Amino acid sequence: MAASGLTILSLTAYPAMYDILGPVAGEPGALADRTLVNLSSDTPDTSRDTAA
Repeated sequence: MAASGLTILSLTAYPAMYDILGPVAGEPGALADRTLVNLSSDTPDTSRDTAA
């Protein structure tokens, strides 16, 4: 994610997204000024919770 301003994820489930983003999201400022497009599949409630 550090190499690009845009990252697109298309995974089968949110747990896979958390596995990928977990280490990155824990770094201060790692996601600042970045656009993340998440095309992963899950319920609307899970999508809202993740966005928050």
